[in-house]
Amino acid sequence: MPKQINIDFLPHQLRLFQSDERIKGLYCGRGAGKSYLMIKSSALDIIQGKRIIYFCQTNNVMETQFLPFIKETLVEWGYDVKVNEKKHVISVGGKGCLFYYSYENYENSRGATKILKIYFDEVALAPKPALLFSAVAPCMRDSGGRTELIFASTPKKGSEWDKWVKSKTPTKYVIMDVTMDDNPKATEEEKRLIKDLVSDPNFYRQEILGEILDDDLEFCVVRTDDFPKVKQPRHGFVSIGCDCAGTGRDDFHFIAVDDSGIIEDVETNLADTHHQFSIVRNLVHKYGARQINIDITGGFGNGLYDMCNRAFIVDGYEVDAVGTNFGQSAEDNKAYANARAEMYFRLGECIRGGFFVDSEKAREELKHTTYDVTSGGKIQLVKKDEIKALIGRSPDTADAIALAVYKRGEVSKHADAGAVASAFLRAFGH
Repeated sequence: MPKQINIDFLPHQLRLFQSDERIKGLYCGRGAGKSYLMIKSSALDIIQGKRIIYFCQTNNVMETQFLPFIKETLVEWGYDVKVNEKKHVISVGGKGCLFYYSYENYENSRGATKILKIYFDEVALAPKPALLFSAVAPCMRDSGGRTELIFASTPKKGSEWDKWVKSKTPTKYVIMDVTMDDNPKATEEEKRLIKDLVSDPNFYRQEILGEILDDDLEFCVVRTDDFPKVKQPRHGFVSIGCDCAGTGRDDFHFIAVDDSGIIEDVETNLADTHHQFSIVRNLVHKYGARQINIDITGGFGNGLYDMCNRAFIVDGYEVDAVGTNFGQSAEDNKAYANARAEMYFRLGECIRGGFFVDSEKAREELKHTTYDVTSGGKIQLVKKDEIKALIGRSPDTADAIALAVYKRGEVSKHADAGAVASAFLRAFGH
C-alpha cells in the first residue's frame, strides 16, 4: 500500500505549486530548489492518474539524474514503478504516466497525446520557444482537462528563453527573486562550493543570483564592441581554416585569412575529400596561403589532412597542413581546458587587435560562444550543442575562422628539392 505522502515544500516552491496560472515557473539561480519542486510535483501528477511530459536538458542528465531521482521518489512513496525505456514512459499503474524526453530529441514528443501537464527542466537550454511550443502543442489535444506548462531554469546568457521570460513577466507567474540562500536544505558547505566555482562577477549574478543579463558580458569570448568597425589594408601571410562536418549534415567551411581579417569564405555540403582538396588548392594558389589548419576531430578531416600535407609550395616555402583536434590539449594547458578554448581566445585577441569579421553568421556565433572556468581553474567553452540550440545551427563558420588564426606562422619552413617534387606530383594527382 502507498505510504502517506508528506512533501516539505519551501515557501517559494509552495507558491508556484499552488498557483492557478497555466504557465508558470522558477527562473532563478542554482541551489534554490528548482529540481526538487519539478520532480516531486511531477511524481504527484503520476500517482493522481495524470498524463504528463517531462523534459531534461540532455539524454545524459535524463539517465543519470532525472530517472534515478523520480524512481527513488515513487518507490519511497510505496509505488511499484514501471519504466518502458523503448517508449520513454514511466507509470505506476492505472492511467497515470510520465513521458520523458531531452531537448536533444524533443521532437519525439509529438507522438504523445492527451497530456495535461508539461515540465521543462533547465528550459534556458531548450530550443527557441516557438520551436518547442510547436512540437508540444499537439500533445495536449484531447486532454479533457486543464492543461499547464511548468518550467524551471537558471538563466543562460543569449538564450531566447531569457528574453521570453522577461517579456512575459509579470503577466505569467514566474518566481525570479529567490536564491540558494532561500533554501535551508542546502548546506553551508554546498553553498560555499558552488559559489567558489563561480568566480566571474557576471557569472555570479547569473548562476547564483539568477539575474537575466544582457547579451554582451565579460564571459563572452567576443563582445559586440570588440569587433573593429573598419577593415585594415591587407597584410600578413595568408592561412586557411578548414572545418570538416564529417557526415555532411552540416556544411564544410574553408576560410582564408590574413592579419587584416577574412579574405574569402567557401562553403560546401559535399562530403567528398577530393572536392574539399580542390577548394583548398584554389585558395592556396589564389592568395598564396602559407598555412592550412584542418579540423581532424572525430577523424573526419584525416583524408583532407593527408592530401594537403606537403602538397603545396608557395614563394619557396613548404605549406604544411596542421591537423587539430578541438578536444586535444592546449599549448597553454594550465590556462585552457582544450585546444578549442585556446584557439577561440586567440581569435578574440586578434579581433580586438583589428582582425575584421565581415560575416554576420560568424559574428552571431562568436557572440554566443561563452566560457566557464572548471574546478581546476581552466577556461572551457560552452558546448557546441548549446550554441546550436540557441541560434539554430552549428557554429561552423566561427570554428573555421578560429582554426585559421590558430598557431599562425609557427610551421612554415623553406622547402627542399624533394618537397618541391612531392608537391608537384600531388598537385597533378600522382
